[in-house]
Amino acid sequence: MATFGYLVYLIRANAPHRSRALYRLTSCGPGSHDLLDVLHKQITELGEDYHSDEKSADGFRIREADRAGRSLWLRINKGPEGGRGETYDTETGVSVDTNERTALLSGLRGQLFIPEDSYFGLLFVERIGVRNLKELLYTKAMKPSSHYMEAVIRVEAFAESEDWRRELQTQQALRVSEILYSAEGGQDDSTPQDTVVRVVTEGPGLRRASQGIKALITDRLSRRDKKLDALARIAPVENRRKIVDEKNSESGHTVYKAAPRSVFTVQDETEYQALVMELTALEQAEESDANLTVALEAVSPVNREHLRTKRFEVGIGNERPERTFVLEGDAMPQFIYETGARLADVQLRNLWETHAAKILKNRGVRLPAGWLQESKQEQSKNE
Repeated sequence: MATFGYLVYLIRANAPHRSRALYRLTSCGPGSHDLLDVLHKQITELGEDYHSDEKSADGFRIREADRAGRSLWLRINKGPEGGRGETYDTETGVSVDTNERTALLSGLRGQLFIPEDSYFGLLFVERIGVRNLKELLYTKAMKPSSHYMEAVIRVEAFAESEDWRRELQTQQALRVSEILYSAEGGQDDSTPQDTVVRVVTEGPGLRRASQGIKALITDRLSRRDKKLDALARIAPVENRRKIVDEKNSESGHTVYKAAPRSVFTVQDETEYQALVMELTALEQAEESDANLTVALEAVSPVNREHLRTKRFEVGIGNERPERTFVLEGDAMPQFIYETGARLADVQLRNLWETHAAKILKNRGVRLPAGWLQESKQEQSKNE
């Protein structure tokens, strides 16, 4: 039987080549576009026609795109096309043969939340087995919206650090792969400059070190949350620090220049440098796995004298590794919120709206009463 659950993604947008210059999502890019409006337009313009993707051999149809307040509820049928096989009723045993003209479309649901005046938004997608709408929505809606607004849209796997702590509480570190490299390399251009070494650690010694390794992982998760908070604080200062260079900007290519002192004062610069130091410290700690190296040296005595760690892959589970944490930069695995069964639309929307409000409030986003309840008549008036 298929497993049912959902995935959460954090949405943020920034100016090209300026990762700290976050946009408020209701005012993205040089044109100050509302991301929810742009995404809604991109999706509704696809219509209810059948769309085929030759690269993935999948097809899809938009069945519902319901805008309510600062959210967009989606129901999309998606699945493989062009394969000979059958549809099979598991209760009655009735089978219907399919051919090259048949597309087997499964109903999947998703919901976007883009609060007013927020640096962060959320995408929730239903997960049935391994199927979900994230990649489709990113390709068909997020990327075109990014180009249209002249902004970089980031859609990152997300879960609160407390959710991960609960998940990891009953599990162990069962396997750690450390990928190391030597930059000493060869003596000429025909020889690879990097020698890559993979060291795999398993066994009782690793299990004894499991609690310490899990603590290092959850520390990284906490730093990720602090980094998001720091980005939200530096963004308004970063956006005052540079202004659009109208003289050298072209359509589709905005050029920025330093703001004059009348706009960005000495006090602003002092505040900015303090925030940069805080954010840089978090980013450097995120990239450094020295503590994990020390923890592993006790159970895996490898001579690392001439080697540098590129990344760690930590397999977490009970009897066997069920999830892998790739510890490199700010990469994190996807958290699966399991629901046990496939929920009805109303149940799923209520669950997602409650969960979204909790996540956003924890990110410091102010959510006014009724932010999800705007009437369709009011939407039409605004449009």
